[in-house]
Amino acid sequence: MEIILTKEMGFCNGVKMALKTLDKLIENKSEKIYSIGEIIHNPDVIKEYERKGVKVLKNIEELNEGIGVVRAHGLPLSIIEDARKKGKNIIDATCPFVRNISKIIEKEIKENSKIFLIGEKDHPEVVASTYDYKKYVEVIDYENFSSNNFKPKCKKCAVLAQTTLEESKFIKITACFIEKCSEIHIYNTICPAAKNRQKYAEEVAKKVDLMIILGGKKSSNTKRLFEVCKKFTKAIHIERINEINPDLLKGVKKAGITAGTSTPEWIIEEAINFLEKY
Repeated sequence: MEIILTKEMGFCNGVKMALKTLDKLIENKSEKIYSIGEIIHNPDVIKEYERKGVKVLKNIEELNEGIGVVRAHGLPLSIIEDARKKGKNIIDATCPFVRNISKIIEKEIKENSKIFLIGEKDHPEVVASTYDYKKYVEVIDYENFSSNNFKPKCKKCAVLAQTTLEESKFIKITACFIEKCSEIHIYNTICPAAKNRQKYAEEVAKKVDLMIILGGKKSSNTKRLFEVCKKFTKAIHIERINEINPDLLKGVKKAGITAGTSTPEWIIEEAINFLEKY
């Protein structure tokens, strides 16, 4: 079996930054360390940091001691500020690309724009980006979007994207805005790493019999990679290679591998070593 790897895969800079923040705190060993929400969406990484003493909290209210690290997906700024006012020690490890969405929203509010964010309404990133601006922002569910029923009631609008959105869907939906809005500001806020990985995954998917996408089941960017790949070949989204059914590999001459931005290098290496036996 020939194994083809995508040009880019695994940890993005935002994930590396968040984990580096935890690593430095662990090295100092001065106080108990808590992650407010899972630092990234990968169960094996979470388990690794739990073994190192990092406890995951469901929310910031549970933090009563030590240091609380805000997950890479972020938390609403108002909630972070409120916790700090109460004397809680908070370190913000939010991905800069996620935090940039809030900055753009604030800018567009000042310009009296109606703001639309294309993404998953309940995803932690979207909640973090829109919570403080609910009356100004409408989240568009890209899965159920219909151009026929779309009638924006605004003279001036701004359109943004969840950082892990599939770019083709962003382009398709923004085309409807261009057609129906008189003044529109379009911000392609899809993370460059997510965008590149989608492009490279598509390139490999077109060449192989099977595409294996490695990443956490809760990882939005990994789900997008799977959606891209399955358009061009047989594809499977798994967290670890030991989940794969060997029957799926029968007759496969070329297999492609890609991985989400929260997938560690060792999981990718594990998959390569497994497939090299076939």
